Amino acid sequence: MSKRHFILWYVLGAIFLGVFIAPVAWRNAFITPLPLPEWVRIAIEGALIGLTPLAAWLALAGEKFEGRGKLGAWYVALCATAICEVIHYWVTDRGHYFGQFPDNTTWQVFMHGPILDLSPGALPHSYRFLPDAFVQFFTWLTNDFAVSRIGYRLLFNALLFTALYRLARTYVVDLLAAGAVALAVAIYPITILKYAGQFVDPMSHFVMIAGVLCLVRRYEAGFGPLLFVGLFAKESVIVLAACRLFHGRSRGRAALLAGVYGVVALAILWGIRRAVLQGNLEYSAISGVELKHITENLGWYREWILMYFAISLALVPGAILGWKYLDREFQLTTTLTIIALVVSSLMFSWLSEIRNLMPAFMLLAIVNMAYVQHALLPKLRSPAV
Repeated sequence: MSKRHFILWYVLGAIFLGVFIAPVAWRNAFITPLPLPEWVRIAIEGALIGLTPLAAWLALAGEKFEGRGKLGAWYVALCATAICEVIHYWVTDRGHYFGQFPDNTTWQVFMHGPILDLSPGALPHSYRFLPDAFVQFFTWLTNDFAVSRIGYRLLFNALLFTALYRLARTYVVDLLAAGAVALAVAIYPITILKYAGQFVDPMSHFVMIAGVLCLVRRYEAGFGPLLFVGLFAKESVIVLAACRLFHGRSRGRAALLAGVYGVVALAILWGIRRAVLQGNLEYSAISGVELKHITENLGWYREWILMYFAISLALVPGAILGWKYLDREFQLTTTLTIIALVVSSLMFSWLSEIRNLMPAFMLLAIVNMAYVQHALLPKLRSPAV
């Protein structure tokens, strides 16, 4: 891996962050939509939606496929994206999580401004402002919040499912890589039942899965920019820094890099909190909740126990049977990701918002497909990557 790869990915990451952080850094300049002709707005909306199939296709670059395998992978990712968007719109956007709002879309609009203002009153959402800034950037161009929101979700969910497909086919054949995507889509409706549609998930989930893909494929150049930019979407992305410890032939180098990534990541998170809180770094301000939140979270088990049971029933038996077919690096990464996301949900979020665990569920879906491959399709071999 040449220095040019590192320079390219860090420059791209800096450009992405610089462009889409602008609605926060120069808030007043992005409040009023640009006075563009209607046909230009429509063209921008079309380009935003058109980014989804283009980005999914480009995200498959470098993969070795036979025949029309790339076209099939692209189709699977787009189908998964479209299905999840329809479900999300009718279950979440049109749903009612907070009684004082007519629907969750109204709540999203209500929270959008304070998040972009980095308001302490919007904790912890104001720490995770990059997805809202992305939506606001295109709202500034199109004067259409709904289209910008849909375009954002379509784009990053397509990248998410493409990354999942690529990660899965590292261990299983293409058919079962598609199976891992299908299994993730099957459990998706359960994961979004108890939340109001905040924008963090598509971007942060993509960063998590793409980060693991970089670790598995030994692509160091892309790992750092994903981690550092992803922290502006959600703080739980920091678990990737710890996962770096498990990958690579040299334990010493792995530990050193994990430490470097971890220190830089903590510095970024500290900087974000300092900007939002203006120096007030107490526990309740940092997380948006107090310590008693943990016992309250556990006490409301009726809100989340059935969701965990249903998803465990779908994923755990196959994961137990398929565990031995995955390498130790993947096993440790999956274990740490599950622990980190569950603990994070317990301490700083709500266990009923099971969407927070979706990256872990996707890793378990791959383990399930590894079992299917070795137990039910013994004649098929994993592709050389």
